[in-house]
Amino acid sequence: MMIIIGLGAISLLVLFFMRGTPIEYEVMAKEDAPLSVQRALVEKGEVLGFQTFHEGDFTYIYYRSEDAHQEYTTTDISLKKQLGKIVATATVDHAYNDGEVSYEMLLKTERLAEEDLVLKEEFLVP
Repeated sequence: MMIIIGLGAISLLVLFFMRGTPIEYEVMAKEDAPLSVQRALVEKGEVLGFQTFHEGDFTYIYYRSEDAHQEYTTTDISLKKQLGKIVATATVDHAYNDGEVSYEMLLKTERLAEEDLVLKEEFLVP
């Protein structure tokens, strides 16, 4: 009986670490970002994918998905601590109404070390 309970607890612990724990962040408009981040985004142009910036005590994570075909999509980023790393996952999915259509997102979070940051993309649209 104790072995079964022990194995169950270990399984739950492994599942918890594999799924990760959410990291606090703030979604913000590009216009509300520090001027250095705004300038960098303008200088780099419309780069697709991730860009990261560090300003003071914060890290800013920006993601832009392709909108060339004007698809009805939405873009979202989530942050989780997973197996000792911080995983930023950008998800591009179908938008179900006009209010959900977006091709970019900018997050502000506590300063993160580049070596701890893993950037992943997930496309749920064809």
